[in-house]
Amino acid sequence: MLDKESDAGWGTTKANSGIIHPGYAGERNSLKYKISHKGNRLFRKNADELGIHIKNIGSMLNIFHDYQMGTLENFLEQGRASGLSGLKIITDRQKIKELEPNISSNVRAALFAGETCIISPYGAAISIYENALMNGVNFYFDNEVKSIEHITDQSGRKLFMIKTKNHSPYQPDYIFQSEIVINAAGVDSAEIANMIGDDSFKIKACRGQYILFDSEAGNFVKHVNFKLPDSSKSKTKGLLVTPTVSGNFFVGPNYEHITGRDLSTTSKSLDEVKENASKMFDNIPFGKAITEFAGLRAVSDSGDFIISNSAVNKNFINVAGIQSPGLTCAFIIAEMVPEILKNTGIKMVKNRKYIPENKNIERRIIKNDAAVNKSADADDTQKYEIVCRCEKVTEAEIVDAVRKGASTVDGIKFRTRAGMGRCQGGYCLLKVMRIISRELKIPFEKITKCGKDSYIAKYKI
Repeated sequence: MLDKESDAGWGTTKANSGIIHPGYAGERNSLKYKISHKGNRLFRKNADELGIHIKNIGSMLNIFHDYQMGTLENFLEQGRASGLSGLKIITDRQKIKELEPNISSNVRAALFAGETCIISPYGAAISIYENALMNGVNFYFDNEVKSIEHITDQSGRKLFMIKTKNHSPYQPDYIFQSEIVINAAGVDSAEIANMIGDDSFKIKACRGQYILFDSEAGNFVKHVNFKLPDSSKSKTKGLLVTPTVSGNFFVGPNYEHITGRDLSTTSKSLDEVKENASKMFDNIPFGKAITEFAGLRAVSDSGDFIISNSAVNKNFINVAGIQSPGLTCAFIIAEMVPEILKNTGIKMVKNRKYIPENKNIERRIIKNDAAVNKSADADDTQKYEIVCRCEKVTEAEIVDAVRKGASTVDGIKFRTRAGMGRCQGGYCLLKVMRIISRELKIPFEKITKCGKDSYIAKYKI
């Protein structure tokens, strides 16, 4: 597994809305629509096995105009055809208010979907990563693919030679050889395909900006709420106001085409997010916002998922254009790829020692004030020493995260939530850095926020 980032679940994953969609939306002939409801069911099954914290809270697709009722009725029909349960249109405003006390009185009707769930997307990625490690997968982080060539080895086998640039100061560049390449590079997947001469699709990076609120305001919203876009030509399901599994809530994202990979937030776009969210909910406590962030969607020129062999080389599998509901479909896509591989003629051997479960549900996902890390390696001082006051994360939890692979400040944050609370690391940053330095035996000034050259300190503090 080659990844240009420094840890699992970065890039699009860590700035994902974390919604497991029920599967009623999408063009009827699209692959997205055909697999999303099955993806929902499979995700919920695998979440239990892998220790992924998932909450089934339901969703409301809210409309504001009578002419939009036809869209709700179409989605209702599509959902029922796919076998969704708990799907209904609510027009009684009192019932809508009972579901969401803070919702705007301008909401005309809502499509309620009982199968909608929320997760921590980066927490899920880390759980899957840990399970993959348990099953013998080798990960090469900080390795950006720079070229792919077709070669033939001495036995006559046709292979890919993949050259990487290593962004870690402690590792060399690598050259890999493989019979198979699975191109799941997100917004960079078209660029990777071009390396073998495959120009069959294009990917646009579309930015979405979010506003995240303090957990003190977490009870403001009860369900996943979508605002149906006014335009039928909209490329998204609409802006969200939704809880998180960690006890806070967020609003967003918007949708903007950009050039490059700019992840900055802008006052103009955040004002747009605020304005649209405020049309759906009254008195949103923007004074309790603790941070803003942006993510990139990988939008294919077809608008659909691309999951197939390359026409240039059948042993090169494109898994591209995986925007929403890509998270929902993650496990079903993972089942589709081996079926594609079978058609290449590659001999596949079942791993009879496969470990399907990863029941180590950590507090990195679930905020629980009473939880204490029970690591056998941690002494009593570490167990009870609070490093992050906002999220009540102990030193032992941070040590455990380092020993499971975290080597950056963000790596610690996404595993433990240290630095994700109200002060956004203002109190715990230096403490976390000292623990990373001590545990990994690397100089304090070499510690990064998120790998590459994102150094935080010029000298030891």
